[in-house]
Amino acid sequence: MFAGEGLQLLTRALASDMTVDYVVFSEESADLLPKDLADLLDASQVRCFRVPEALFEKVSRRDMRSGAAFVATAQRRSLGDLPRDIPVVVLDRVSNPRNAGAIARTCEAAGLGGLVLTGSHVDPYSYESLRASMGSVFGVPIVSCTEEEMLGWVSSTQRVLVGTSGGAEENLWSAVLPSSSVLMFGNEGEGLSDHLISACEKLVKIPFNMAVDSLNLGAAVAVVAFEYRRRNPL
Repeated sequence: MFAGEGLQLLTRALASDMTVDYVVFSEESADLLPKDLADLLDASQVRCFRVPEALFEKVSRRDMRSGAAFVATAQRRSLGDLPRDIPVVVLDRVSNPRNAGAIARTCEAAGLGGLVLTGSHVDPYSYESLRASMGSVFGVPIVSCTEEEMLGWVSSTQRVLVGTSGGAEENLWSAVLPSSSVLMFGNEGEGLSDHLISACEKLVKIPFNMAVDSLNLGAAVAVVAFEYRRRNPL
């Protein structure tokens, strides 16, 4: 279970296959809901509560309060739920929740098949991740598994494991990225482990000005995801 806040996140959650357990509105906002949200609330028959504005302010974490918060239960996904013919992104040991949320948003925007989190990682449904995703954590299948489970799945489904590393010899612009690609990115500070690098069928680098030490993880995922989408338009 997780908590979210904001009209946009609530609308995305209600329209997804998440289970919204209950919604809390401030008294001032309850009668001013957008029609699409009001229709979703009616259709879902979710429990809704009104509380005084002063009480809602005590639980709100937003600078600009929307007057809407909710508690929901995420669907548990497995690697077998992911499509076979669309690339997915793997994040190994992602440690920044804002990165996780922003990358979920990139995956949805680029039309990728899902997001896999391996190793010790942040909660993709944390408050910070939810906000950064703008609701995309509800639109992209997210799977949490061990490193070995991910590698076994790649092997059994005959996917192409494509790792990213500044030390790679192959340039992203010339690399072949098949639709069965698993696009793998390492921890923000450490990158991919030697074990994961050795497991990759293909290792690519993003060319950039070497005066810069590295790219932000979210930026790196976006570059690779949209390079694939540039070659394979939606």
